[in-house]
Amino acid sequence: MRKVIFSIVLLILSFIYFPASAQKSVYYDPPQETYRQAMESFRQQNYGAAAPLFERYMAENDNPHDAFYENAAYYYTVSNVALGNKNALQQVEHFVTDYPESAWLPKVYFELGKLYFKSRKYTETLEAFSKTSPEKLTREQQPEYYYKKGYSELSLNEFDEAAASFSQILDSKSSYGPAANFYYGHIQYQKGNYDEALMSFKTIENNKKFNKYVPYYILHIYFERGNYQQVIAEGSSYLQKADRKIKGEVNRLIANAYYELGDYENALSYFEDYERMGAKNLGSDEHYRIGYTKFRNKQYNAAITNFQKASETQSDNTQNAWYNLGFCYLYTHQKKFAQNAFLNAYREETYPEITADALYNYVKLTIELGGDMYNDPVTIVKEYIETNNGSEKISNAYELLGQLYLASNNYEAALASLEQSGQMNPELQAIYQEIAFTSAVSEFNKGNYEQAMTNFDKATKFSADPEVKLNALFWKAEGLYRNKDYEGALKLYKAFISTPGSSGSEFYAAALYNFAYTYFNQKNYWQAITYFKKFLQTNSTKRELVSDATLRLADSYFILKKFDEASALYDRVIQNNAKDADYALYQRAFCYGAKGNFNSKISSLTTLSQRYKKSYLYDDALYEIASTYVIQNDPRHAIIYFDKLVKEKPQSNLAKKSLLKLGFIYYNNNQNEKAISTLKQVVDKYPASTEAREALSTLQSIYMDKGAIDEYFAYANKLDFVQVSTGEQDSLVFTTGENQYINGNCREAVPKLENYLQQFPQGGFVLKTFYYLSDCYEKMGDEEKALKYNLEIIGFPDNPYTAGALLKAARIEYDREEFDPAKKHYQHLADIAEDKGMLVEALDGSMRCSYYTADYRNAIAYAQLLIESGTADDNQRVYARYISAKSYQSMGNTDKAIEAFEQVEQGSADEMGAEAKYELCLSAFRKGQTDQSEALIYELSENYSDYPYWVAKGFILLADIYVQRGNTFQAEQTLQSIIDNFEGDDLRQVAQEKLNQLKSQN
Repeated sequence: MRKVIFSIVLLILSFIYFPASAQKSVYYDPPQETYRQAMESFRQQNYGAAAPLFERYMAENDNPHDAFYENAAYYYTVSNVALGNKNALQQVEHFVTDYPESAWLPKVYFELGKLYFKSRKYTETLEAFSKTSPEKLTREQQPEYYYKKGYSELSLNEFDEAAASFSQILDSKSSYGPAANFYYGHIQYQKGNYDEALMSFKTIENNKKFNKYVPYYILHIYFERGNYQQVIAEGSSYLQKADRKIKGEVNRLIANAYYELGDYENALSYFEDYERMGAKNLGSDEHYRIGYTKFRNKQYNAAITNFQKASETQSDNTQNAWYNLGFCYLYTHQKKFAQNAFLNAYREETYPEITADALYNYVKLTIELGGDMYNDPVTIVKEYIETNNGSEKISNAYELLGQLYLASNNYEAALASLEQSGQMNPELQAIYQEIAFTSAVSEFNKGNYEQAMTNFDKATKFSADPEVKLNALFWKAEGLYRNKDYEGALKLYKAFISTPGSSGSEFYAAALYNFAYTYFNQKNYWQAITYFKKFLQTNSTKRELVSDATLRLADSYFILKKFDEASALYDRVIQNNAKDADYALYQRAFCYGAKGNFNSKISSLTTLSQRYKKSYLYDDALYEIASTYVIQNDPRHAIIYFDKLVKEKPQSNLAKKSLLKLGFIYYNNNQNEKAISTLKQVVDKYPASTEAREALSTLQSIYMDKGAIDEYFAYANKLDFVQVSTGEQDSLVFTTGENQYINGNCREAVPKLENYLQQFPQGGFVLKTFYYLSDCYEKMGDEEKALKYNLEIIGFPDNPYTAGALLKAARIEYDREEFDPAKKHYQHLADIAEDKGMLVEALDGSMRCSYYTADYRNAIAYAQLLIESGTADDNQRVYARYISAKSYQSMGNTDKAIEAFEQVEQGSADEMGAEAKYELCLSAFRKGQTDQSEALIYELSENYSDYPYWVAKGFILLADIYVQRGNTFQAEQTLQSIIDNFEGDDLRQVAQEKLNQLKSQN
């Protein structure tokens, strides 16, 4: 900056002190008169007239050794010099050669130096001046001599010599005095001699030639001295008259003065003026000061650019620049960039306090963002601990390390590291407990109960965190309960409940609930009643648990034949319209029936059938209503409900029983033709079933009553599964195989059962034989034959084994990726399944197979049925929405797909959620909503850091957003980070192609 101003001033002054020249015409007179006229013109400084007269005289006086001739030669040379003639230098050199002993030589060398000076030949100037001395020059010539000598020395960087020369004429009244003061002041300023410099500058601060520049030097001296108020006061006034080229620098000086005073508000306006005036080539320190001023004025976005520039060059402020850049990013919600900036600030290690605080902020952001894609924060903190062992900050570092371990999923490594650290103070003990507990819960939820138990034990190793220790006790009990170790579970639940303070635990109610359930599963119903009651007294807000506990409490009373108590509890569930209210209605009906109140039983079952037509108990309710009417000897109503069941639920296992009972009712009421017709339906629809054989037996009785036994034999002999003459042999052969199956001896059972099929391919026990064989082959691991016999069962009309066979066949086909037959069987199962779990699996399988066979409409339909089933768990519902989203996407219905992806993202923390989040980012980008897309990308990075593929895709999309905004620098940085750090070649290639394209456009 100093050199810039000096260069400007030097250029201006060069025009002031290098005057132009003129030339006049020559005339002739006799020698003496000519000489006289020449001298007269010379004295009048009319060099244009004098030079030709002196030249004429020398031509007329042909005696070079004559004194007048020598004088004329001297004056002729001086005149040419004064006129600036082209041959002046040559004339001077000739004079020196011709008159080496002349008394005029000192003045001639002076003139020679002036000529070299005019040509900016400063070395030659000083050589010429060295051959003369000020004492041999006139008083008028001396200031010029010192000035031009000093200037030449200054131009040759001989600063001390220049200062000595200029100092000779600082008080001179000549025209050279002001310039000498200026240059002398400049030299002293450059050397840091501010008092000397200020004295010279003050001398000429009002000089018209220098008053535009000198005040700047004076301001700079005030600044270097720390007189910031004086800089501000005089600088503000100077701005009004300063040269345009210097105004920006004056603004910079004033801004820095305010900066040093800590007045960042006023500093900002002057820095802004400085930048507006085209500040260029700023150093890192200047960028830092401007950035920090903007930062203190909360102009965080504006400060980012300056801090970025300041961080590019290594200096004392590099660490500060990264550190404050981190906060700028943080305050502008760019947490990923903030994380990286704090890490860079930590790595600079210039100032220990900032190093420690930068590490703290980096770790906090890493935990908040769910990790660092490109660095291992655990390793970074460990390195800090190793380097700063013994520092007062070391305990904070261990705390950060613990928090990182807790936030990571590598719990085992975290525990091992803490165990090896030897730094298990109470704070770290608490962290150790929390990590062990969190790890145990994670393993527990994965079903890894053995590992979970080990870590629950570790969580109880210390007592630094009593709450964690108590919670670990609860989860250990849970693990034993899941493994059906009810005795062990009871002991731990009891220990948990009896621990002081346990009633305040978030798991207290759950412990009572599970404690009660354990007793219930052990059939210790009185104890179950005690703890179910205690659970209900906690007023838990979990409605499903409250409903379930109420039902199990009622069931306990029911089993103990306390029907009034049971009925009241079932009624509570019914009145609250809680989950499983259909079950409560069903059980309450049996309470009424047990007490002989058949009308109330029928009423309760009727309510169930009317309110819950989709209930898995709907067909049971119809069957019990009809059966109760039979008990009440009301065949008319019994017929209505048995018939209703057969027509509405033909796939139900109770349909054949209902049809059989209809036949019995008709037979018992002497409606033999209806009985025959109905019983034949049982035989035709359900051949080879127990009900079919009962129907045949009753038909035989009817035909015998009619005296038409031949008609019965004619009918029976047409049936494939009936061989009247060999019935006993059929039964005997089957029984030998069945006995082996019942005894669990499949290897002995299989050949006997297959022998039965060979002897009696249409036998009465064929269906049951298929079931036994399918089950045995499944247990023996022969998937192919298990599938074969399940398909045989499916080939029969729906029967008691159909649902199981469909499920097993579909599972095998799905695992083999034979999705078309699997879909067919899952869909069939979805129509007939009565068990809730089986229905959910059927819907789930139908959905998946439909999707995999590009049957997207059915995939969406089954996904919706699964969501609405009421029995699917959270993961199944999320996956159903995911399949819906992907199906809508494949069908080109973007709006519906995005709606489904939004639901997936809200309910999933795994890779489905990551993919859904990315799709939301992409959708917002395609709609031109770049701000929203950017915010979603950062959420993707924060919430799904365990899925780097989708995070990397998000950042590639972020680079596209930066390009749209014109921020190619950040776009390039983002793409480069993916290229440098992401491990997948596919996305790295995408990023590289985009980066190459950007660079080719710049």
